[in-house]
Amino acid sequence: EAEAFGCKISSNSHSPPSIIEKAPIEYPENLDIPSDYTNKKRLAVISESIELIKNEYPEVPVIVGLVGPFTLAGHIIGIEKLVKMLNTESFTVETILDVVLDAQIELAKTYTNAGADVICIPDGSASPDLIQPEYFREYEKEALNELAKNIKCQSIIHMCGQSRPILEDLLEINFNGLSIEESINTGEARMVKEDLSSDTVIIGNISSTQTLLNKTTNEVKEEVKEILKHGTDILAPSCGIAPKTPLENIKAFVEARNEYYLEKN
Repeated sequence: EAEAFGCKISSNSHSPPSIIEKAPIEYPENLDIPSDYTNKKRLAVISESIELIKNEYPEVPVIVGLVGPFTLAGHIIGIEKLVKMLNTESFTVETILDVVLDAQIELAKTYTNAGADVICIPDGSASPDLIQPEYFREYEKEALNELAKNIKCQSIIHMCGQSRPILEDLLEINFNGLSIEESINTGEARMVKEDLSSDTVIIGNISSTQTLLNKTTNEVKEEVKEILKHGTDILAPSCGIAPKTPLENIKAFVEARNEYYLEKN
């Protein structure tokens, strides 16, 4: 999405894509959605890929990612600049978020029409690791709620880092699922969910960078079964699969899930 807004992207097979040059926008308050946004750069390729997968493998659920408004705004103008603006130019921040929210609503509709079954929203720049919880509540919570309301398939919010200070807020938003990192105890997350009478399912949270990347297959299986025992609703890695993660560990991850439910039943 940042590339479609004009950012320059560096990518290779050994690491996730990264932004090497911000969008050429002199005045952030003048940010606008690029014409034909959903067909720009690799966004068109993603939509085409969704259609191809659904046509070839209709029984396979297709999960598609698009970043949250605050995270996308940070990609476009620079996260350091955006965080500083929370203190000095709050009105401009609101203006920027309105623009990127509209862009992401449009993109979500495009992906859904292409056949996406689930849309996952990673929003790491809105984590308490980067901005204070009160800023999340003031600027990003309502934007995410509006985004969730406009997603017509199943939806997931993924919050990076130590998200406990805003856990209640995340469960109050209208997403179908909440994906959490390993810093959050799944048992505690379930208790918070039950206290709020939330229908949001808890997703997670085997460490991608420690367990899946570095541990043995037996250790992976042990952790998976422990997480399932403590009450995650849907088993998942804590974040994206790290490059060079052993395939054997990913297979063990799935096998452990299957073994757990066979033993339980």
